[in-house]
Amino acid sequence: SPKLTRREKRRQRRRRRKIGEEILGWILVPLILFACYWSVNAGFAFFGTTPSAVFDQLKQVKTALEKREAR
Repeated sequence: SPKLTRREKRRQRRRRRKIGEEILGWILVPLILFACYWSVNAGFAFFGTTPSAVFDQLKQVKTALEKREAR
């Protein structure tokens, strides 16, 4: 087979790198999302609360501030 030129070798390297990055992305992005989900749940468990309880508290604070501003 004929030898590849520098430009052809560079094109092959770029194509391989792009394919490798795509594969890595398909693996790492779900892992990162799962780790974020797990860390949020672990944080709530550490403080002994749930997301719904936190949102309820935030709503109560918001309504209290709105009533205070209305005065």
